[in-house]
Amino acid sequence: MGVSERRACRVIGQIRSTHRYTARPNPLKASVRDRIVAIASEYGRYGYRQVTNLLNLEGIDVGKDRVYTIWREEGLKVPAKQPKRARSLGTWAKDSSAPLILSLPLSDNVASLSMSAVDLRCPGTFVQ
Repeated sequence: MGVSERRACRVIGQIRSTHRYTARPNPLKASVRDRIVAIASEYGRYGYRQVTNLLNLEGIDVGKDRVYTIWREEGLKVPAKQPKRARSLGTWAKDSSAPLILSLPLSDNVASLSMSAVDLRCPGTFVQ
């Protein structure tokens, strides 16, 4: 074409070093991608951040942004959390872990509440 590289880059507004740049393939990228997919299939409820933590614990130095990019490219998703099952009233009433609300007779509870309220208002007085 007869136009120098310098002049052509100036016309299109591109830096010459960008024009000459050739990407070098990263051999670790494929292994990281395979490991991310393996961890995601092994731990189904883990998201990309937890997968990043597991990779870092394994000694693979990778950031959450790169894992997230690979996560989207592979189409990985965390399955929705299953809703809790509703327990029927009969099983809840029979459950021994349910606390008893009133363990003392009602009159004792009311008396103790009124005494504590009086003590808080006037600490030096005694009301019968």
